[in-house]
Amino acid sequence: MVIIAGGLLLGLLLAIASFSRFVPSPSAPVVENSVTQLAQNLKSATQVPLALPSQVPAAQTYYSSIAEVQSDRYWVNLDVDRDCLGVANCNLGAVSGEVASLQTIDEQYGNLEGFSPPLKSTNLDQTVTLAQGIQGRFIPYVCGASCSTSKLVWGQDGYRYLVSLQARVVPDDQEVQALITMANSAIANRQP
Repeated sequence: MVIIAGGLLLGLLLAIASFSRFVPSPSAPVVENSVTQLAQNLKSATQVPLALPSQVPAAQTYYSSIAEVQSDRYWVNLDVDRDCLGVANCNLGAVSGEVASLQTIDEQYGNLEGFSPPLKSTNLDQTVTLAQGIQGRFIPYVCGASCSTSKLVWGQDGYRYLVSLQARVVPDDQEVQALITMANSAIANRQP
């Protein structure tokens, strides 16, 4: 019985630790209406070339905060509230960059094959052409107990980048183009 309880406690602690890496520290900078202003904070902590969008399709003020930054990756939350910290009900989306994994984009970010969600984007998974002829993969949101984000993921020079928007931030018929615009501005701003 003690072994089972210890195993459950260890599992719970590991789950909390893995979640906490996406929650910014209270001292992390929060920037209003800009992702690119976080560049200096990210650049000093990661070796991944930054690709931060200058265009975010937010109909209101949004706040950017660094959720995670390590030598091989970074993750930035885009939120509607300064204190949101990436929580789904006040999160607009995210921006990330990482050393490309051996997994395909669909394996790493795709929706489960055969999953029949109660609500999903009217858009289908698709390959899109981005700035500089780069091929990206659009992966639409699905909703179960909560909704995932719609994502646009692309590879560039051995790195993988992502821009995402929460379900319904923009209407479904504008979703793919909104993410393409966001991704293209990130590609244009990419720092070597």
